[in-house]
Amino acid sequence: MGSVEEVLWFCLSASAITLVAPQLSSKPLVFGWSFYCLGLLLDIFDEFIGHDIVPVLVLDTSLKSLGFVLVCYGMLVLLSSKKVTIAKLNLEIASRKQLEEKLRYEAHHDPLTHIGNRKACFAKFSNLSEQFQWLYYFDLDNFKQANDTYGHHIGDEVLEKFAGALKEHFDEEAVFRLGGDEFVAFSKRSPEECKELRTLINPSLVEYQVDVSIGTAETDKHQEPDKILQMADNKMYKDKSRTSSRSRSGKAKPS
Repeated sequence: MGSVEEVLWFCLSASAITLVAPQLSSKPLVFGWSFYCLGLLLDIFDEFIGHDIVPVLVLDTSLKSLGFVLVCYGMLVLLSSKKVTIAKLNLEIASRKQLEEKLRYEAHHDPLTHIGNRKACFAKFSNLSEQFQWLYYFDLDNFKQANDTYGHHIGDEVLEKFAGALKEHFDEEAVFRLGGDEFVAFSKRSPEECKELRTLINPSLVEYQVDVSIGTAETDKHQEPDKILQMADNKMYKDKSRTSSRSRSGKAKPS
């Protein structure tokens, strides 16, 4: 019965090493398995021939023991290499997550002012309309002239300063640059409560003779964002005409 069991184990071990060896990169594991199989084979021969006839058969136990030790060592080496691979994969995953977060941030933020861009504004419009009752629409007057007169770096500085001023007076997550010199912000305060807004924001602009026109509209989660923006835009243009009138009257010489 013992011989049958040893033959069975040898067949299983030999078949396994034949199938798996080409895929194994751990040489100690391959050698250990091979020595173990050889020890089993000598053990089988020992049952039929006897070690007194073939002395080498006494090595069956030693070869199986050596094979077992090498298999254990090979498994340890294999596990260690897997740990290194897993660590590298974790670093790769972390790097990919950072890249995804960076790309997601860049996709929803203006690269110059670092506030939300037009895409972010429309993506958050419905939720912000539930949180804030009013939408403010800003357009910088004389910005193009300042940009042409003082240079694009000054134009960028004006935009950055204006965005910074908006973040001081509105929730930073509710301030957006739609493009060019147009900005929007959501607020819980009504236009009557924000009468001082122009005075507070203008100091960031007056150095380069830039002014701001402001339009407002009441938010409504059931209204299309474009329609609300259009209402605020219309009021902004009315304010722009008043701003232009004030500017001309301020420049007029007394008769």
